Amino acid sequence: MKKDTPFFSIVMPVYNVEKYLKEAVDSVLLQTFTDFELILVNDCSTDASGIIANQLTDVDSRIKVINHLQNYGLSAARNSGLQQAHGRYIFFMDSDDTVDFDLLQKVYESLCENPAELVVFGLVEEYFNQSGKLIKKHIIIPESILTSSESEVREKIIHLEDYTLLGYAWNKIYSLDVIKKNNYIFENITLIEDIVFNTKYCSDLSSINIISIAPYHYKKRGSASLTNKYVPDYFKLHQKRVEIILQLYEDWNLVNSSVLQILGRIYTRYIYSAIVRNMSLESKMSLVEQYKWCMSIFNDQLYQILVKENYHPRNLLNKILLFPLRYQNAFILIIFGYCIHFIKSSFRIFFINLKNIKS
Repeated sequence: MKKDTPFFSIVMPVYNVEKYLKEAVDSVLLQTFTDFELILVNDCSTDASGIIANQLTDVDSRIKVINHLQNYGLSAARNSGLQQAHGRYIFFMDSDDTVDFDLLQKVYESLCENPAELVVFGLVEEYFNQSGKLIKKHIIIPESILTSSESEVREKIIHLEDYTLLGYAWNKIYSLDVIKKNNYIFENITLIEDIVFNTKYCSDLSSINIISIAPYHYKKRGSASLTNKYVPDYFKLHQKRVEIILQLYEDWNLVNSSVLQILGRIYTRYIYSAIVRNMSLESKMSLVEQYKWCMSIFNDQLYQILVKENYHPRNLLNKILLFPLRYQNAFILIIFGYCIHFIKSSFRIFFINLKNIKS
């Protein structure tokens, strides 16, 4: 290994984040662990993001900039950074988020204790209103584990998904050798590019460090995020997400009641999330179309396996939400959807609290 090889490569895609980029970069430059390179990938921004990124190279020699001549999207930006990375481990950070000053130090210490192929940590969801004011925080911290046991790794992966921690790329630090050895890249699949990458990466994983910290600040700003916008294929994409995880456990021959329970509540959540999105003005779906959509769910194979047969919620709220699904009542499902849509639109903090109740 070359002497100038940094321990960490941090790849940060940049697209129209002029308001947030410097804060994101500053949170990296303030790290107490200093052996890293920061690769900013300007994906043909139309605001001042590219100018700011280029100016930052004068601030710190560890910063490098890749400038795309066209806007290729998040996956391509990450792949460009991946190609230029030289570290032992790689971290894909979003350019409108921030990290605690000791994130890299704590990851490094865990790797000194157990040189794993993957490190996972928790996060703080920070919700902002339309004026940019922080209105709510929700902290997600996983249970700690440092293991080089393949069987224990596979047992833990589904529980990461239960914590909503499997589907992100930015709360993980990956072995660059593993990625390059297997030619892993991010695919251009809206909303689920991270889970597609992570399930591939985890398919032959034999060691993992899960750290009980929440150093990543995931900033959810009003309704601007893609995760809040109407996407016509939203439900199909998340069906695929669930199918990918189920297939992973089938390949491992580890499908059991616990796996089906977890996937059942995740799938139920996506059903309701899709129903609420169908009611937005952007969807332009009539009541009849919404009814037909709900009825189509009842013929879906995943619904039969994960919801009708295996999902048994543990609290009253989720038992209520399960009722129209279990008994295939599209009218009540739509009524529940309208109630959720109203609460989400009019009482955002209350909705966030409800959403974060464990099934």
